[in-house]
Amino acid sequence: MKVKEIARTANVAWSPATMQDVHIACGTVAQQLDATFSTSARLEVFSLDLASSGLAVPLAGTVDSPLRFHKLAWSAHGQERVNACGVIAGGSDNGTITLWAADKSSVNTEGAQLKQMIPPYRPVRPSTLKKTNPFHPPISSPPEAPTPKYSSGT
Repeated sequence: MKVKEIARTANVAWSPATMQDVHIACGTVAQQLDATFSTSARLEVFSLDLASSGLAVPLAGTVDSPLRFHKLAWSAHGQERVNACGVIAGGSDNGTITLWAADKSSVNTEGAQLKQMIPPYRPVRPSTLKKTNPFHPPISSPPEAPTPKYSSGT
């Protein structure tokens, strides 16, 4: 059973749990074609309202991007400001990592881009951004599971 649907060929990142409303960021997938064979790239933010009927998810904001994405991550960094929604990080195929302000008002403008880091050596893959993302633990160190305690039965 479908609850909601977004018809995009995209990498996604969920809004942080600290946000009151649930949002999904969708970035055009690198090295893939969509149904229209478009070569454009964009970062889109959708507002997920599970109380509404129907499959449609309203678009909250969009900004064009010069690059397509291998990975997106959405952090709560900066949410202590009024009306702040955190930061969206996108890793691209030429190694660029771009940071955007996820504020609803600024996602629709060119001023949404906060910073762009261009390392000269390799494309950003999902594991690369995960390792360099300070908002998530590295892939190589999963959380430790508690040790079960067994009774001897006596």
